[in-house]
Order: sequence, then C-alpha cells, then structure tokens
Amino acid sequence: MSQEEALKRIVTEYPEYTTQAMQDIKDGVDLVEVLSLLDSY
Repeated sequence: MSQEEALKRIVTEYPEYTTQAMQDIKDGVDLVEVLSLLDSY
C-alpha cells in the first residue's frame, strides 16, 4: 500500500484523523503504519 492509498483510506474511514495525517506526511511519518495502528483499535 502506498502513502497515497493509505491517505485515501484514512480520509474515508477515519475522517477525524485527516488533519493529523496531512501533518504526518509533512513530518515524514509513514501513513501505512499509522493506518495499521488505526485499524488495530
């Protein structure tokens, strides 16, 4: 899964995290890892 695909899923499935995800991209955080954490909750 690419960063772009991970972002699309976050926006769709976890819209409350969209702003944080955008900041994470700027900070170089791997959104695929972020998404796997969100999925595990």
